[in-house]
Formats: sequence, C-alpha cells, structure tokens
Amino acid sequence: MMQRVSLEMWDPSYRRLLLACFPKSGSTFFATVLAGLPGFQKVSLVTGYGRREQELDAASLVAAERTCSHIVAQHHVRYSEETQRLIDRFALHPIVLVRNIYDVVASVRDHLQAGGVIIAQAYVPPDLPRWEISVIEQFVADMLLPWYFNFYASWADCPQRLEITYDGLIADPAAVVRNLCTRAGIVATEEQVLTAVAAARANRVTTRFNVGVAGRGRDISPGAVSRIRALANYYSFMDLSSLGISD
Repeated sequence: MMQRVSLEMWDPSYRRLLLACFPKSGSTFFATVLAGLPGFQKVSLVTGYGRREQELDAASLVAAERTCSHIVAQHHVRYSEETQRLIDRFALHPIVLVRNIYDVVASVRDHLQAGGVIIAQAYVPPDLPRWEISVIEQFVADMLLPWYFNFYASWADCPQRLEITYDGLIADPAAVVRNLCTRAGIVATEEQVLTAVAAARANRVTTRFNVGVAGRGRDISPGAVSRIRALANYYSFMDLSSLGISD
C-alpha cells in the first residue's frame, strides 16, 4: 500500500522527469544532460541500490520537492500499477530509454568482466570475471536479459511514456532533448540545450559514457545470439524493433 504523504507543496508548474532505463543504455549521460537544463536537479527516488530493485518511493518524491523546482530521476524501474499510480499522483513524465539488445550483451559483459557483479537484474557468481567471454555472454543472455524483456514489455503498457533509444540519443542528443522539452513543456533555449549536452560530454567521469557507439553486439557469441532469439520469440506479439529485433 502506498505511503500517504502531503502534496501541499507541489507546484503544478514544476517538471518531474522519470528516466526509466535499461542498465548500460547511456542513461547516466542523458540524466546529466537533463539535470543541466535550467532549474533542473538530479535526484534519487528510491531507498536503495545494489541488488535491490529500484522501485519508486513516494516519500522521496515529496522530499525532492523541498530541494528544487524541476527534477530528473534516473532509475532501472519496471512499469507496474503502483508505478502508474505514482506517475499520476505526482505528475511524472516517464521517459523510457532502451538499447539494441545485442549491444546490451556486449556492454554488460564488459561491465561484469570489470568486476561490476553487484546488480539487481540477476545474482552474479563472484568468479564470473574469470570466465571465458562466450560463457559470460551466454550468462548475460540467460540470466539478465529476461529482466530487460520484462522491462520493455511492461513499459509498453504505459500510455504517457516517451520512448527513446540509445542509438538516437548518441546520434543527436540535442534533438532528443528538444523533443522532450516540447513533449513535457520544459522551457529551454537552443543555447541552453547545447550547453547542457556539451557539459555532459565533457564530464566522462560522472557520466561513464566511455564507448558511446552502436553496433557493439554484432560479434557476440553464437550461443548468446541463439538465446536472445529464443527469448524474443516469447514476445513475438510485440514490436521489438527498438531492441534491434525484427521479424
């Protein structure tokens, strides 16, 4: 049951952006760009990270209102009835950021190899960084990608969502931001948009936007590709083209 909180301080002119995103989708870069727009600040709307699912917290939404006028929250949160209630109650603008699923495997593989094994999408064996690359890729496909498909399929039910792809974001981030500003009623000049993009690009330590290229998944192992196709078959009733999957 959702915690009851006071909404007396909420100003309807404020803009509250929920960036619901794939892990390894350029979301930190995008959130940094959005936080660089006039009056915006990046906030957390969850009570924990690590292996914990990033479910939104109503009290955190109210607390954010006390610190800034416009907020952007970047979370790996799937869509649900409870999430929709929070979207409606707090007038959130949901932005759904996804990526080619084959490229996801390559990016997540590198992340796990580098020791980033504490994640919410699956329990990762601590010795995984020492495995063969093809085995890591198959582990990602078997154990993590069901979460990604769940995320994508669930958000397809959200009527207010604005879907953005990683490929579109890296190709022309300013155009993506301009479209979002129009959609969400955000006031920002062209110069302010370009300045926010340039500042985020310059801050690679914070954004962790190290590779920033599409097509990294073209060379993943045949075993991982086979597993991806098997998962996609379960969702053949959906348009999965945003994930790089076509008929």
